Amino acid sequence: DVAYLPEIYRILADKLNGLGRFNWWIEDCLAVSNRFCDYPAPDQHYKKVKSAWKLSVRELAILQRLTEWRELQARQRDVPRGRIIKDRACLELARHQPQSLHQLSPIDDLDRRVIRRDGETLLTLIEQGQSLADNALPPSLPKPLPAQTGSLLKSLKALVEQRGVHLNLPREMLARKKDYEYLIREQSLPESMQGWRKDVIADELLALVCR
Repeated sequence: DVAYLPEIYRILADKLNGLGRFNWWIEDCLAVSNRFCDYPAPDQHYKKVKSAWKLSVRELAILQRLTEWRELQARQRDVPRGRIIKDRACLELARHQPQSLHQLSPIDDLDRRVIRRDGETLLTLIEQGQSLADNALPPSLPKPLPAQTGSLLKSLKALVEQRGVHLNLPREMLARKKDYEYLIREQSLPESMQGWRKDVIADELLALVCR
């Protein structure tokens, strides 16, 4: 398959040049490359866990330690982080804070092999989070957008949908879920909507938010 990539590139490059969008592609490629260069530090991965916003700051501190350890272990063992311990299990450990190997068994999505291999380590990480001073706890994570923003969010998505049809582009290329949330919370443009998206759609979305 790789043998065909140069020819595919030439075809796509000609098409993009014809549409005046070749620089769009270059810009997005650079953005993807930069994301890998600026990969979040291991101690920041707790922010990516679904429903982590529901936790108290003490529980977040425990989750932070669990996910930091998991990230480092995944790199060391060269396996996906979910093979070390799943997000759901990290979340439940932070909530319930078991104190013994026996108390680890009922935790959702916590494999018995993980308990045998890493159970003592998990208990130590939980204890470390519990013993942190109050001024060392991470801040609360933002809650989902309130229900009253629903109509605004719907209007933003409708505008993106219309523009995507007009440009023959998937709407996900123009705006992502976190872009909508940033626009509504901050009433400014996220970094991901600078560049070519700014003139194509982002300025109009921001005007809709701020009107």
